[in-house]
Amino acid sequence: MNMTIDIGDSYHLSMGADCLPRFINILQNTVWGSQGILYIMNDLELEMSTFTEPIFVTLFFHEEPLAICLFNRKLARVKGEVIPCYYLCLLTVLEHARGKGLGRLMVEEATRIILNHEEDALVYAYVEEENEYSYRLFKSAGFHRLGGFIVAIHNRFTPKRSPYVNELTLQEKPVVFSMIEAEYQDHDLFDLDLSLDKHCFIYRREGEIVAGLQAKPMSWRLVSLPGIQGYLLSVVFPRISLLKKRLDPDAYRFIKIGDVLLKKGFEKEFKALLSDVMARYNVSTCMFYASSSSEPQQRIAKVMHSGLLSSIDAKAVVFAKSFALDHGTSPLDALYISNADAV
Repeated sequence: MNMTIDIGDSYHLSMGADCLPRFINILQNTVWGSQGILYIMNDLELEMSTFTEPIFVTLFFHEEPLAICLFNRKLARVKGEVIPCYYLCLLTVLEHARGKGLGRLMVEEATRIILNHEEDALVYAYVEEENEYSYRLFKSAGFHRLGGFIVAIHNRFTPKRSPYVNELTLQEKPVVFSMIEAEYQDHDLFDLDLSLDKHCFIYRREGEIVAGLQAKPMSWRLVSLPGIQGYLLSVVFPRISLLKKRLDPDAYRFIKIGDVLLKKGFEKEFKALLSDVMARYNVSTCMFYASSSSEPQQRIAKVMHSGLLSSIDAKAVVFAKSFALDHGTSPLDALYISNADAV
C-alpha cells in the first residue's frame, strides 16, 4: 500500500511501506510516556526492522510533516477466528501542530483507508491510561475499548546465570509453542507464530520444561522518573562504578519479556529464569505487559513485581476499530499482549 491522499485545506496523507528518514528524525525527538515516566527511544532503526508488514503514515501541510504513526499488519486470533489485524503505534504530532485535531484527522483517515481496503480487519492500539490526549483522540476517532493491561516491572542489580536455563532450540520450539497455545487458547489478539521468534529461553526441572519466555532488548534515554526510586535510579546509582553500565540514564537498557510460560508451582524457577536472562543481556530491569483479564498473565505479573520500580502503577488501555461483525465494538475477555508489538 503506497499512496498519497489529499484530505483538503492543503493537507495530504502519505502511506507506504518505506520508512523515510524524516519519519525516524521525528521519532528521535519525541518524548514518550506519562505518570512521570518520560523517555526517548534509542535504537529506532532496529525497532523499525522488527515490523513485518509496516505502513508508515505521515500527515503533511503542504510539504511540511506535522504528524506520524505506523500500522503493522499481521494475522491474529480474535473471537476464535484468525483475521488481519493492524497494530497502530508510534503516533506523534509535532509540538507546534498540537491542539488542532491533526492526530485524530490522521488516525481517522488512515484507519478508514485500511478498513476499506481490508473489510474484515481489526485496527488496535495501546494507550496509557493517564494519557488523556491519546485517550480522547481514539474515542473521538471511533475506536472502542477492548480491554487493558498493566506493566509489571522486575529489578535485580546482580542477576545470576542458572545451569537449568538454555536458549530455545528449533527442536524444542514446537513443544513450547503447543504449551503456550494451550495456556492462552481463550486469549484474543493471539499471534504466537509471529511473536515466538528469537531470544527465547526455557527453564528445565528434572528434564521437564516448567517456564519459558522471549526477551526483547530495549534501550531508552530517560528524561524523567517519578519519586525517590526514580532519583536513585537516574541520578545516584549511575554514579556507582559497579552499576554505571547497567544504569546509564542516556542508554537505559532493559528487556521486555513476552510469550511467557509458567507452570503453577514453579514460581521460584521462573524467578531464576528471569535472573539468568537478565544476566545474559547484562541488564537490571525487565518489563512484562499483562492483560488485566488474563489469569495466567496476572499470575506471572504477581511473581515479577519486585525492585525499586515495581511500585510504579502503570496501566494501559487497548482500543480497536473494525467494520467486521462486532470485533471493534465489544470488550474481549482476555488479551494476548504480544511481544511483537512495540509498546
